[in-house]
Amino acid sequence: MSQRLYAGLALVLLLAAGALAWWVWSGPRTNPPARQTINGLTDTASVEWTAEQTAVLDVEHGTDALTALGYVHGMMRPWTVTVWRRTALGRLSASFGAALVPVDRHARRLGFGHHARRAYDRLPRTEQKRLEAYTRGLNAALRSDRVQNRDRFLYFDLQPQRWAPWHSLAVERLLAWTDVELEQHPSEFQAGARADFLAADRRLRRWLHLHGRSRSVAWAARSPEDTARTALFTRHVLGATADPVIQEVTVRRANHPPAALASLPGAPIFPTGTTGSRAWTYLLDSDAQFRRVQVDTTQARVRHERIAPVNGDERLVMIRQYSEGLVIDSTASDSTWMLRWPGLRARSDVPRWLRAANLSGAPDTSEHPSFALH
Repeated sequence: MSQRLYAGLALVLLLAAGALAWWVWSGPRTNPPARQTINGLTDTASVEWTAEQTAVLDVEHGTDALTALGYVHGMMRPWTVTVWRRTALGRLSASFGAALVPVDRHARRLGFGHHARRAYDRLPRTEQKRLEAYTRGLNAALRSDRVQNRDRFLYFDLQPQRWAPWHSLAVERLLAWTDVELEQHPSEFQAGARADFLAADRRLRRWLHLHGRSRSVAWAARSPEDTARTALFTRHVLGATADPVIQEVTVRRANHPPAALASLPGAPIFPTGTTGSRAWTYLLDSDAQFRRVQVDTTQARVRHERIAPVNGDERLVMIRQYSEGLVIDSTASDSTWMLRWPGLRARSDVPRWLRAANLSGAPDTSEHPSFALH
């Protein structure tokens, strides 16, 4: 389960900086335009950046805050959100070549995109509208010349594709999967499908360079000079990506206390933050287990997906799911290895994150949060 720590007014974030290991070169950052029109805003929204690259959002409404957040993610982390979405949807090989087909196949088997679409369809309409608001801002940034003319997009001859609201739930699943720590050295069936699955998973994780979440820590402390105030410290270990993962934002709304949030690009996820007198941090993990189970193969649900690499032949992927588990064995039998993971179900934690950040209209007052993917 996720671990949650509360403290008082003060919040200090100690965010781990990843080593330059992936995308060893980075395109120059360009300043956002002074003014940009985004359809769907209820009022004018202002976005400013501090010297530390924290985005300060001045808005009137919660949905406008989400639009501004999406704009910030798209303007400041365009390459990150592009690569994460393509990874989650299993579409890397369509842009980067057949060498990434194994990564695409693994993402398709885990169903990041498939189950994200199902989860989105089951959200209440009010929550769908909030995701639509976030996506409006993200698309406005990704369509801008200032993003599309950055070096990495030009080098790979890529244009950021338009996001659909459910794509954020696919990224959410991808990030939740990186919270999973699988047993890497199974004692049984080393040469079987379970070992093959683990090998494919290691390849996915090497591609993302997101790892080490179990080494994240949080602690609270009081100053001897001011024992009434408690400071909450968090160190999120996020791997070795070339670009920063966390985007810090401050949301200022009329008649609401300001919120200082650590956000993850591509989805409205806030593992650490403070609003008013409440502060929180979540040291996220997600539980996945292998089980050898007896199954009725006639009851398994089968779907097929196509992978179309650039300059390569199409590949057909068959995914079998039984009950709420993913069948790992490639051959049908009455006894099979199955992966159980909450992300294989049609659910999302985004409503929970929005409540934590006071962006849903319903303040977060629960002492025992109910997470769907963690």
